[in-house]
Amino acid sequence: MMKRQYKKNRHKIIARAMVSYYVKKGFLTKQEVCEICKQKTKTQAHHKDYSKPLEVNWLCRECHNKTTKLIKNTSN
Repeated sequence: MMKRQYKKNRHKIIARAMVSYYVKKGFLTKQEVCEICKQKTKTQAHHKDYSKPLEVNWLCRECHNKTTKLIKNTSN
């Protein structure tokens, strides 16, 4: 099961790992303000394009979930 998921989502897993590594090493700065609602909160990295792993938008959990759902609904 895990191998199949890894093969299917390899690009996503690698992009997320790269962001985590670059933030940890200080090469990428995690923002404290959501880029959509401008709320100061804990943010998550959102990838518009996984082929550009270090190009992320920093979003709060709520905006990240809404954005992901919107993308899934428009791609179907």
